[in-house]
Amino acid sequence: RISMRRELKFNSFEEVLNELNQLEKGQVQTTGLWSFYQILTHCSESLEFCVSRYPSEAPWIIRATIGRLAFKEMMKMGYFKPGMVNPRAPQKREEGDEKAALSRIRKAIAAFQAYTGPLATHPFFGKIARQDFEKYHLMHLAHHLGHAQLKA
Repeated sequence: RISMRRELKFNSFEEVLNELNQLEKGQVQTTGLWSFYQILTHCSESLEFCVSRYPSEAPWIIRATIGRLAFKEMMKMGYFKPGMVNPRAPQKREEGDEKAALSRIRKAIAAFQAYTGPLATHPFFGKIARQDFEKYHLMHLAHHLGHAQLKA
């Protein structure tokens, strides 16, 4: 495992796809608990839920108050603060099929980009405008892919 997370910033999904293409060229190591497979799976689910439905959500009062404030702050900062709590986060490291996970995330990105219907309500942040959801996903991907890099 590596100790330092890379500070990534993506301005487009094309930049994300370029990063995935680079990571695919070798063996990936990660910081922290999650494997590359888990990072890819988590990010894929986030994109997939956005165009379908999240499996659970915080009470509406949380989404309308704390969630809304946290989202505005995050948008202002332009990045995810490390250590944000996600109750669905993996609690132990698991390896898996990275090739399949890379295929899945590429499909999830394409599906999100092609989708024109109403987006799902975020489980913590509530209703999010499409443009903000796109920025959110780019920040989310930058945060998590920053935990992965090619072995030297």
